[in-house]
Amino acid sequence: MLRMSFLSLVFAFLFSIPSSAKPPYRQGDWISYSDFRWVTSIALSPRYVFFGTTQGITRYNRYTQKWEYPFTTSTGLMDGWVEDLAYDPHRGELWAKTKKGICGYQPAFEGWISGSSFPESLAHSHQGKFKPPYFFPPFGYHFYPAGYITDDHLREFPIYAWLKDGWDNLWLGTWGLNVGVGSYRTRQLKLLSYGLMGANVEAILRDGDDLWFGGENGLGSFPGITVYNRPSGKWRYFESTYTEGLLSDEVTCFAASSTWVWVGTTQGLSQYNKRTGEWSSLTTFDGLPSDEVTALNVDANSLWIGTSSGMARLYFPNDSTLSLANMGLKLTRVYDVEAGKDLVWVGTEDGLYGWDKNRGKWIRFSSAGAPILGEVTAISLWKDEVWLGTPHAISCFNKSTHSWKTFNPPLYQGGGFILCLAADTTCVWAGTPSGALKYNRQGGSWKLYTTRDGLLGNMVQSIVLEGDYTWFGTRLGATRFYWKSPYRVD
Repeated sequence: MLRMSFLSLVFAFLFSIPSSAKPPYRQGDWISYSDFRWVTSIALSPRYVFFGTTQGITRYNRYTQKWEYPFTTSTGLMDGWVEDLAYDPHRGELWAKTKKGICGYQPAFEGWISGSSFPESLAHSHQGKFKPPYFFPPFGYHFYPAGYITDDHLREFPIYAWLKDGWDNLWLGTWGLNVGVGSYRTRQLKLLSYGLMGANVEAILRDGDDLWFGGENGLGSFPGITVYNRPSGKWRYFESTYTEGLLSDEVTCFAASSTWVWVGTTQGLSQYNKRTGEWSSLTTFDGLPSDEVTALNVDANSLWIGTSSGMARLYFPNDSTLSLANMGLKLTRVYDVEAGKDLVWVGTEDGLYGWDKNRGKWIRFSSAGAPILGEVTAISLWKDEVWLGTPHAISCFNKSTHSWKTFNPPLYQGGGFILCLAADTTCVWAGTPSGALKYNRQGGSWKLYTTRDGLLGNMVQSIVLEGDYTWFGTRLGATRFYWKSPYRVD
């Protein structure tokens, strides 16, 4: 009888799992990062400190003293804006009150279920005014027992939530500065950074162990550039207002060499010297056709720069010599640039162009010999293939056979520009306003991934391939997808 009751409970639980659990995916297949600096609530388990934010739930492991991947809508959380958190120590369940309702995480099944009411009786964080003892914050910050922290730029960050653990620590959630932990024994305050500086991710760069994220995030939200070092788990931020040599936080694209990281912005080209840690910038005064940099690509000794008014080339034969030259295509908006061995492929609002490196001249690809009409919004090179995105279709040009092939993915149907493309030996990925398209070369099939699968947002603005994983930049954050999982066939 007991066994039947247990099985009944299991089946009842399984059938109660909402669609947000996203079968057939497992926890960790989709992991998303966003702007987690705005903290609303805190909960404690024996292992984790959970922080509810306006973009999901972050998790800090108290034993390893490291962050573990967050709970967001990508992992089945009902909504990103978390108003309160509570942890049930008897059942090991984490409960979240979100703007769209109540949900609970069941660790045994690694999934979220909907709930009817929030367990107010469980211990959870305090909110409102409080008077803690004085803590000594890191250099450049000031702690005020009245309930806020200031940085060295005199910005105030209210302490929105707090909770004391059993180890004489006071965990603090701030509005705009992420989280901190104060020790009652030493009176030291440690600030812990995690996540993106801005939610809108238009560009992602994989540079060794570092991941760079940027986008146009607007004013009033402390926008900036985010750098995530994966081995150390540390997050760094650059704000143009407080970083000498960095012109703007409004990022459109990235590129990198062994010495430099280049950042295309709406106000010029900024370059970060990885050896010295210094920033410098180039604008129309230095020879750029326009201050609005729209695309970047790098080869052995040149950075190819697309702008809203044509092309430029930054020549760097060595670390100390940088020479900028205007490359023409005046008054033509450049959408994407890919540098091949002999040609630099340029997608513009006026069609497809190629810069012949050997002859030093532009070639325009006419629609007479190619199925491309009007704008070319995205380019990706793979061996002899040139993949092109247009407002109407996706085309592939094979340089060895001089043949064209055009695709009209049935799930897409021209729903806006192809925003980005990334091709490799197995798949071709396309970012669209409606999600991420994947073309399986072996079967010749297309699949569309959306927020129903695990994307944080459907507007996919950038794609970076990393072996079995693919990174997507969306307006709500960055999502990493374990697309080549051995237990799943998409």
